[in-house]
Amino acid sequence: MGARAVGRWISLPILLTLCVIVANPNGDYAKAAELKKIKLGFLAGVPQPIFFVAVDKGFFADEGIEIEIQNITGGSSIVVEVVASGQVDMGVCAPSSTILAIEKGVPIKLVGGFEYQFIDKQGKSWDGGILVCEDSDQIKKLEDLKGKKVAVNDFGSLYNYYLRYQLRKRGIDPDKDITIIPIPFTQMHSAIAKKQVDAAIMLPTTFEIAKKNMPLKLLMEGTRLAEMEMDLTSAIGVNAKFAKTYSEDVVKFLKGMIKSEFFIVKDKKEDDGKYVKDIVQKWVKYKPDILEAWYAYRGYHGQEWDFVNPIQVPSSMIPKYSEIFLSEKLLKKPVTPETAIDNSFIKKAYAELGLKWDDKKGH
Repeated sequence: MGARAVGRWISLPILLTLCVIVANPNGDYAKAAELKKIKLGFLAGVPQPIFFVAVDKGFFADEGIEIEIQNITGGSSIVVEVVASGQVDMGVCAPSSTILAIEKGVPIKLVGGFEYQFIDKQGKSWDGGILVCEDSDQIKKLEDLKGKKVAVNDFGSLYNYYLRYQLRKRGIDPDKDITIIPIPFTQMHSAIAKKQVDAAIMLPTTFEIAKKNMPLKLLMEGTRLAEMEMDLTSAIGVNAKFAKTYSEDVVKFLKGMIKSEFFIVKDKKEDDGKYVKDIVQKWVKYKPDILEAWYAYRGYHGQEWDFVNPIQVPSSMIPKYSEIFLSEKLLKKPVTPETAIDNSFIKKAYAELGLKWDDKKGH
């Protein structure tokens, strides 16, 4: 997935959603009708293979729950708001938007994570966003961006804040010494080709395809911009009241996601991710070349286990988010991992699945 807009706190509009009721994959509609329904806020059009697989393989139904998807198009902050307001029970949330909301007293907790961004132990990047530039000698490091034009997908984008954070560390004023221009992700490569900008935050899939037609090079990965070992583009946010009243349903949801993660890892090892590619294609409708590029950069499943327990929200990212957001004056005070994350549900899910939780991971 791409970067989330986190710099705004938008008032909640009347929500028009498309509800998709997920039936029992075996066609047992009588049984499906008896399942406990959970309303899930979902950011429309974003590839989330772990969720797609959990639905398609019936892992949620196996746990006795049925997912009612409410597709949301207003951005990640809207997902957080509909979760906090109780319009949905849970949501696929950007951790950054959630942290900003929590600092304001919004009743929501992060109970699970997925769509990780990291550099694995072999040195391969699994980032969702990267800083790239034309492959020349003019720009070799971040310091060389002084006096240049850099494209970000939105001024409120998380990657914009990562970039500004790194520029300040190098004595470069992001408001005076460079020009930051908002450009949609789909237009980044053409903006560089037309010399409209000197560098851009680009999706890895776009970079993979674009560099075949123009000389591009990677300047810095998103996680290195953020100085995080592990980052997330998506997490599972839960309404506090729902979590307290229906804690078992939260655990069941996480069990379905954990089962999906293990299935994806198995598919990756045994069939080069064919099932995962097919299910993403079914939901998102990628072109074949984009699908392969997406998998090459985002088919990380299993590699993150060196750093976190599967589906765990890494607590190590919370202090770094706080540091970056404080520097941008988006927060008045730091947010702690204890305030943002509740691991009690995922630990119970692990116990019920007979899995071992490693307390040393995710810190």
